[in-house]
Parts: sequence; structure tokens; C-alpha cells
Amino acid sequence: MNFGADKQYYYGGAMSGMAEGGSDMSGMSTGESGMEMPDTGDMPRMMSSEIAPGMPMNTRAKNLGASIGADFGLSSRDIMRVGAEYQNYRYNDWWPPSPPGGTGMMAPDTFLEINDGRRDRADAYVEWDRAWTSAWTSQVGVRSDTVMMDTGKVHGYNAMYDAPPLFPATTFNDADRSRVDPNWDVTAQAVYRPDLTETYSFGYSRKTRSPNLYERYSWSPDTMAAEMIGWFGDGNFYIGNLDLDPEVAHTVSGTADFHDASRTMGIEVTPYYSYVSDYIDVRRCPTGVCGDTQAVIDSLTARQGFVYLQFINQDAQLFGVDVAGRALLAENTRLGTFTARGLLSYVEGTNTVTDDHLYHMMPVNGKIALEQRVGRWTNVIETVLVGEKFLVSQVHNEVETGAYALLNLRSSYQWNNLRVDFGIENVFDTLYDLPLGGLYLGQGATMDPTGIPWGVALPGMGRSVYVATNLKF
Repeated sequence: MNFGADKQYYYGGAMSGMAEGGSDMSGMSTGESGMEMPDTGDMPRMMSSEIAPGMPMNTRAKNLGASIGADFGLSSRDIMRVGAEYQNYRYNDWWPPSPPGGTGMMAPDTFLEINDGRRDRADAYVEWDRAWTSAWTSQVGVRSDTVMMDTGKVHGYNAMYDAPPLFPATTFNDADRSRVDPNWDVTAQAVYRPDLTETYSFGYSRKTRSPNLYERYSWSPDTMAAEMIGWFGDGNFYIGNLDLDPEVAHTVSGTADFHDASRTMGIEVTPYYSYVSDYIDVRRCPTGVCGDTQAVIDSLTARQGFVYLQFINQDAQLFGVDVAGRALLAENTRLGTFTARGLLSYVEGTNTVTDDHLYHMMPVNGKIALEQRVGRWTNVIETVLVGEKFLVSQVHNEVETGAYALLNLRSSYQWNNLRVDFGIENVFDTLYDLPLGGLYLGQGATMDPTGIPWGVALPGMGRSVYVATNLKF
């Protein structure tokens, strides 16, 4: 986030009164953008009075883990697996003052976003596999997953960040920030193989996810600080929630797999349904949390633009289907084998409390590939097909994206333990928008949300060529 000079300065005049002494608007000239600027030659000028000369943002993480497991053959039909895992995770996110020793809005103190963040896990599990008959097998597993989280006291760049409303530093520091989530996961699956050409499986799972450090401990409603909670890449302003509960997903699914005895041809169909209680979603940040500024008030009902969001528990449901197929088309002693492969995926998610569509849901998509294997060579022609994204999250002001198709070419050569891969992605250099890419935020001055155009989806990568080497030893 230590942005470069291209996001802070331009050369020539100062932009519309935002430079040093910007009240002097004499000697106007017109730049390429059409904005009138004072003619000051080639002096570097700040793009916005809100920008400091650099914004260092530092993170440090330590991850230490251990696991132990054992398998026991209880009988010729039964296998028992037991084990335990532990993860010790420490994380710090701090932003030194800019400029050091200065007196602006990003000084004189270091901004502590996550101070001595801790997220430890202690797991124990048991799993039982049984072959009931030659056709029927099953697997049942139970896991205890205890998540322990805490963080130290925080503060902003200066006293401004300790002011009301809710979640200023003083309120956050006075709160009990320690959390222990005693989670339980369960899986159960049955598989039926009546013959060599059919396989059916169906099962149920209960999976739990505790909030991450940012979801629970992002504390500041200040626009600049909230804008930095940006792993979504959408330019919105995110606030944490100390009261978040773990989300629990109940999923039922089944797979029908039809294939020939040699498995050179076949098709798999997997429908699934999930109900997620306490799904970690967001709401428009209320004035009691983010303040009663006009920007926050407007954000409550805005259907465009960047908005203030707070993480919150709400229920959700997801359903979808995955289809995979393969077929051996031809086999020749000189030209090798030719195999067609295809994938198709569809998923739809809904917040059952608000009836809004879930964020970051991939539209219908698929791949069709023709693979040739001859000698040590594997060559692939692949087409990627992605449908229009029109089921979007209103609370995030998620943008729609259009359908697209891409062509990729890949080859690999295997020689003993060495494999060389090379290929061309997006052969025709197609311009397309990433359905899960968020928004393009590279336009305008950094840290100036009003100066960045909203609604421009992030474009996907253009034509690219790659070479890779893999060595096994």
C-alpha cells in the first residue's frame, strides 16, 4: 500500500486548489484532462490534500503448526483414523506515520490496525471407513475444532481516531476482545458401486468457520482506515464486528458417475445444497457504528458508489451442480491418443434474511478441452466459457459483468523426473471483465474515494505466454 509517485503527484500545475496553497487560482491553464490548473511549470504537485507523501503499511505473520495421526485396521472391513492438529498464528498490521514526525491526519503516531492478533486452533478428529459389502462402503468422521482469538489494544494516527461513534479506539480497547469458539464438524458419506461402470455417492456434512482477524477486529470507521480492509477488491469501506459468531454450513450432495470399465469415457454429475446458519455477510453500516456524516447516511440507501459495510451474521443458502465428462476420441500409434474433456459449474447463493444474492458468486461457467498425448508430449487446446453475471449482491453494490470465451493453448514434455510446461493464455487477447475481480481501483489518486470512478469492473489478463519447469526428486 506504499503507493508510488504516480498516485500522489503530477507534474505541472496543482489540481483545482488541492495543492499546497491551492487557494491561489491565478494563472489558470488547461491540462489534458480539461481541468483548469495553475501554470507552475514542471514542479511535482500533490494530487489531493488528503494524500501524505507515501503510506507505509506493514504486516508480519507467524504460523506454527503440528499434526499427528494414526490409522488402525480394526478388521478386514474397517479402518479407523484418529489424529490431532494445532495451529499457532500471530499477526500484526501497523501503519507508520506519514510523514514521520509530521502533524497531518496520518501522524504523529503509528496506526495499529491489528495489534498482536492471535488466532489459535486445536483440533482432534476420528474417522471410520467400512466396506459393508463389495458394492457398499461408507465413511463417517467427527472433528472438534476449537478456535481461540484475541488481540491487543489499538490506536490511530492521532486523537481524531479515538473519537465517537462506536468502535473508536477507546471503545475497542475497553471491550473484552477474547473469543473462544468450540466448533464441531461432522461428515458422513455412502458409496455404492453396483458394477464396473457405475458409482453413486451421497452424503452430508456440517462444516464450521470462525471469523478471521479482520472480520472480528477491524475497529476504525474512519473512511481511510475502513477502505484499507480491502481483500474484496471492491473499494468499499469495511468495519469489523466483535460479536460475530462462527458460521455453520449444512450440506447435502450426491454424485452419479457413469463410465466404461476402462474409465476412458464417462460423465459425473454432482448436485448439492447448503444451508448456512450465521453466515458471515455484511450490512450497510448504521450511523450508530460508522457515525452520522452525510456520506454514511447516503451509504445506507445508495445503489451506486462505494459504501460503508459492517460484517454481520445472517443465514444463507446455496445450491448448484457440477458436471464433468471425458471421452477417448481416437487412438493412433503415430499420433497418440485424443481425449475430449468438459466441465460445467453452476451455483446460486441467497441471503435468506434479506433475499439479496450472495457476494462473489461465479456465474455459470465451463471448459471444453481437446487433449493429445503422444510419447512424452501432452498438448491441450482449451476453451473457457463464462456466462453473464447478473445475480449480484445489492448490499455490496456489486457490478454485473458480461459473458466471454477464451482460448488457451498448453503443452508439456515429460522426461524422467523433469517436466517442462509452456503455453499461451487468452490467445486472441480478448477483453473481458472478471466476475469475481471486484472493481478497477487504479484510476485517480490513491486514498481519494471520491476521485475514483465507481462501477468499472476489473479486466481479466490479456494474452500471456508462460514457461515452467517441474522437477521431482
